Amino acid sequence: MKSGTNAVGLWIVGGVTAMIFSFLWWNIPDLANSLMTVPRFAFYRMVTIAVCCCGLMACFMRSHFSFSLLDWSVLLWTGYVWTRSLMGDMVEYRVRLIVLTVVLYFVFRYLVSVNRSALRVILAVFMVFVIMEGVYGFCQLYGWSDPGHALFRLTGSFFNPGPYACFLAIGLCVAFSRLLKCRKIKYFFCGQYRKNILFLRIEWVVAWTCLVIAILLLPATMSRSAWLASVGGCGVVAWREGYLPEIKKRVSFVIPRGRWRIAVGCFILFLLLAGVYVLKKDSADGRLLIWKISLLAMCDQPALGVGLGHFGGIYGNTQAAWFASGKATFQEEYVADIPEYGFNEYLQMGVELGGIGLSLFMLVLVIAYRHLFHIRGKEGVIGGLTCWGIFAWFSYPLSVLPLVVTLVMLLALSSPSVSLRSRKLNWEGIALICICLLLTVANVPGGKEWREAYAAWREEQTYFNMKIYEGTVDHYTRLYPLLRDEPRFLFEYGQCLCRTGKYDVSSRVLKEAALLSGDPMFYNILGKNAQALGRYDDAAGYFRHAARMVPNRLYPLYLLAFFYFYTGQTEKACEAAFLLLQKEPKIKSDAVREMKNEVKKRLEKVNTVKK
Repeated sequence: MKSGTNAVGLWIVGGVTAMIFSFLWWNIPDLANSLMTVPRFAFYRMVTIAVCCCGLMACFMRSHFSFSLLDWSVLLWTGYVWTRSLMGDMVEYRVRLIVLTVVLYFVFRYLVSVNRSALRVILAVFMVFVIMEGVYGFCQLYGWSDPGHALFRLTGSFFNPGPYACFLAIGLCVAFSRLLKCRKIKYFFCGQYRKNILFLRIEWVVAWTCLVIAILLLPATMSRSAWLASVGGCGVVAWREGYLPEIKKRVSFVIPRGRWRIAVGCFILFLLLAGVYVLKKDSADGRLLIWKISLLAMCDQPALGVGLGHFGGIYGNTQAAWFASGKATFQEEYVADIPEYGFNEYLQMGVELGGIGLSLFMLVLVIAYRHLFHIRGKEGVIGGLTCWGIFAWFSYPLSVLPLVVTLVMLLALSSPSVSLRSRKLNWEGIALICICLLLTVANVPGGKEWREAYAAWREEQTYFNMKIYEGTVDHYTRLYPLLRDEPRFLFEYGQCLCRTGKYDVSSRVLKEAALLSGDPMFYNILGKNAQALGRYDDAAGYFRHAARMVPNRLYPLYLLAFFYFYTGQTEKACEAAFLLLQKEPKIKSDAVREMKNEVKKRLEKVNTVKK
């Protein structure tokens, strides 16, 4: 009876885990910005269902649950975020997602408490989804399926190859750990594992398949961050499994001991790092610039930060100030761009949540590692968490919902798991599930209204792209209260208002968008609005600000030059025009050539008049 109950519990654990990760494959094509909004919409639903399933399990299975130090640290960080959100400068849906991810953390915590083998079941299900992503990636490589990005061939169900590579790398580390464990304890021959021989063989096949697929696909992603993360994660796994002495012995056979080994190791490390840098030099220089600007932005509000979702806005203004100071190099001007993310989660969290939020988040990671280093049997978890942590230094996993769910799973598995049976109801666990259910209900927005808003936006985008602004602007006005946290929507809405002559309202909407995104186009349209209203000083300031944000973009200089021509400021106009003609754009296009030709013609007219 007891073994039957355990088996049922493990099946439920696997089913709930599979249901949680199934949001990766949801497809709702009629939603605007579907690659970003559909996972969010699916995530809301999956969290709600998972909490309900855990509630039923708490009533019938009567497993033991108790809070750990890691749980309290997670609650402390969440409490800070919620308290910080009361200041009113955070994007609402970002705060909702954080609350729901914490709920999901406790869902995984409860699943682990069901059975001592629950951890292996959860990791096995995760590897299955990595395999599915790998198969999807192979289909994209061979042209059997469309990628999620117009510029990349391999993205899986993600919108970019970088996060996709991170997902594969974490799966690689987990699979590597399970295979080492299989080899170490000899699953197929130990009598104590004979009862679970079928599951163990399935796990062995899944781990091998996951490992091979990840190894084959990772080079094709061209993600240097994922390569480094996978090496670091697998290295930690090998160390924890006790294989480093064996590796050291084999290396010693090739490389002599003493200073030569150190020298050769340093030389090889230098070559690897140099190769990784040279492989995409401009991209690496761009990330160095992003980190520099992020540090400058963090120094402006070091304690509390600028608020969740406002990284892009503060980054754009800080970068404009940096280029206006005259301290920037030519290479920085060439590689400059306005990223949506900081390409370093620790820096971005410091910018948005300040030093306090970053310190509390690091505390969570430190406590998780502390638990893992004191518990045997969780080498796959520590390998996956190490991989995620290294990748976070060079990318934006906290802005990709599947990677957030993966982190939550790894943190939940890091906590000391207690799986004890009791005849009495576990009131502590039931109370926890009830609280999670209340938080879920409070933070999941109205699904129908939310979906209809994004579907309507998708429909109106067709008319916006056709430049039918008169009828579109009224529909955008109706959608504005529901979509005011979407920078792309605000840009389109502000553009429609500008083209229909509602310049004041357009400027108000665009200023809201400029707090969320650092795209210079917001300031370009603000400048056009100010010019149409006769506020020439404001218009010139907006155009100059846009030109400083990304110096390699020529359109702000083009608008500034023709603004000066329009207002009769010929000397300033000629100065801006000459600067535009001297600059070489990062990406050459027909639009750039047309702008330069128009500026040349205008300069020729000015010279003719002077003569």
